[in-house]
Amino acid sequence: MALVCVSLAPVLSAEKDKDAALALPSNQKQFVSAKEGADTLVQAAATFDQNALNKILGPAAGLL
Repeated sequence: MALVCVSLAPVLSAEKDKDAALALPSNQKQFVSAKEGADTLVQAAATFDQNALNKILGPAAGLL
């Protein structure tokens, strides 16, 4: 039985990492639809609105 538990550990760990990666940061803007998000992103990029881009893309925006 211990062998089964040990062999599943990497799988369970990978699932936890996947869930954490999918969680949105609390300070990242959320949109009702993909179209609304895309339109807002295009508008912010077209006007070089750095504050809006940071809100849309979240805390990792500076890495892009």
